[in-house]
Order: sequence, then structure tokens, then C-alpha cells
Amino acid sequence: MRISKGSTDHPPVPGRGSYGKLLHKWFFFAVRYELARINILISGAFSGIFQMYSNLVAAIRWFPSQGQTIEERAARDESFRSICEDLADAEFALQKMENSTSPKHDQRCSEYRELVDSLAKEIAVALSREGEE
Repeated sequence: MRISKGSTDHPPVPGRGSYGKLLHKWFFFAVRYELARINILISGAFSGIFQMYSNLVAAIRWFPSQGQTIEERAARDESFRSICEDLADAEFALQKMENSTSPKHDQRCSEYRELVDSLAKEIAVALSREGEE
């Protein structure tokens, strides 16, 4: 291989890889790793936020005019948030049971409806006390 005068190209050293290429590969690996790690952290945080909000949707459906109050209360009150989660779970179970062909279909649906109504009343009581706290 001939190198012309003034050229910045250097002939490769036999038996050794290019340090620049190695550094380049390492840099992009590190960047990809960090981006993946950040993505996991962000998606985990958003997952938690989404999960909390999806559990509040049931309560907001029952009390649409108090949606903002429900969100604010759930953000600071773990007990209230738990009741909202229970309501969402009970509504989901009721929906599954309504689509079921179980021999105890009617009895179970009735029980879940009572549970849903009871939880909705509990949320209503908590919301009525919102201004008192």
C-alpha cells in the first residue's frame, strides 16, 4: 500500500483493530444502554401513573362532576385510592360474571352488584367529607 505525501491515512497495523472504531462502538453501546435504562425508568413511572388513573376511572364514571376532586383525593389519600381500586376490580369482576355461563351466574352477579353499590356509596361519603377536611 502506498501512502501519498500529505495524506493523513495510515496503514493498518497488522494484528490490531482500530482504536477509533473500538471507541466508537463502545460509545454507541453505552448510549444505547443508557437510553434503554432511562426508558425502563420512565415507562415504570408512567405505568404506575396509568394504573392509578385507570383505577380512578370507575369512580369518575360514578361521579363525573367530581373527577378532579377524585384525582386529587386519590393522590394524597391511600385509603380512598384503595376504595377506588376495589370499585374498579368489583366492576371488572361483575362484567366478567355477566358474560359467564356459570350455574351461579345470577347469584354472583347480584353479589357483585351489591359490592359495587356499596363501594360507590363509600366513595360518595368520602367525597362529601372532602370539604370538611
